[in-house]
Amino acid sequence: MVAQTSYIYFLNMFLKPLNPIIGETLEAGYPDGTRMYMEQISHHPPVSYFLVIGPEDSYRFSGFYRFDARAGWNSLTLINSGHRSLVFANGQRIDSGFLKNLYTGCFYGDFKEES
Repeated sequence: MVAQTSYIYFLNMFLKPLNPIIGETLEAGYPDGTRMYMEQISHHPPVSYFLVIGPEDSYRFSGFYRFDARAGWNSLTLINSGHRSLVFANGQRIDSGFLKNLYTGCFYGDFKEES
């Protein structure tokens, strides 16, 4: 469920500027009653907090993302940190962190992603 729900952030990220300013917010509502709130709280490093409330308060998905990137001659390392929590109406809770993604072959050779 966490993996399926976390796409909401990425689904909406291009509705706002790619380099958001501190204090910029995004609020969205979906036809099923889901509500989403986000705020950019830091620019360097970029940190975004989010809260997704499911239909009829069936779940709450919240947390923050912090992104960092490092480039090599033919590679890119994305370091995603932060915390995500999914809490269901019955009290069940799922907490998760992030993986470190390494992309190689960005400019030449075979492109490969490792997590």
